[in-house]
Amino acid sequence: MDRPPDGVPDTGDERATRRLFVALVPPPAAAERVAAGVRAAFAGAERRLGWRLAPAARLHVTLAFLGDFPDARRADLERQLRGELGGLAAPELEVLGGGAFPSLERPRVLWVGVDEDVPGRVAALARRARQAALGSGWRAPRGERDEPFRPHMTVARPGHGAGLRGPQAPADFARLPRLGGWLADEVELVESWPGGAPPGYRTLLRVPLAVHPG
Repeated sequence: MDRPPDGVPDTGDERATRRLFVALVPPPAAAERVAAGVRAAFAGAERRLGWRLAPAARLHVTLAFLGDFPDARRADLERQLRGELGGLAAPELEVLGGGAFPSLERPRVLWVGVDEDVPGRVAALARRARQAALGSGWRAPRGERDEPFRPHMTVARPGHGAGLRGPQAPADFARLPRLGGWLADEVELVESWPGGAPPGYRTLLRVPLAVHPG
């Protein structure tokens, strides 16, 4: 998540915004294991079922989605993130099981679940990330303020072949096997471009977490 897509230059415009989120990003090998497991669950039927699968390079666990954030306040956001997150315990994560929002019966987004070695560490990181954003002037969307945090990785979104019924989840998606994991030893502030050619992510900041022996 280091290379911006072509044709999206940096700008010095004080009114400029960047589409930002804070996340735990798996290393390439772990991300590819997850992507391969999801591809296996679809068995080549993703287009027929109406889905567009996320590539390995775009997989992550979102801690806080900030949306269009003023570039003029980004330096303060980065300072707040370092202060809130720096030195917190790094969670050991494991990816297992599939689910959907709002439900597997009427899916609009497919995700894989994320378990952790010490329950609550990822939720604590998410709270601190949101607190950092609020401290730099961000205002949480009203509909998101009271939603419970559920660690997950989005792996598929509706594609062009969904048809009138909408996309359908693979029959065994909820029973995905364990797909490996990783030690999440840093939090990333990421800029995204949802559209364009190609869409892409770029990491703007990495905040190291504390790795405790054993």
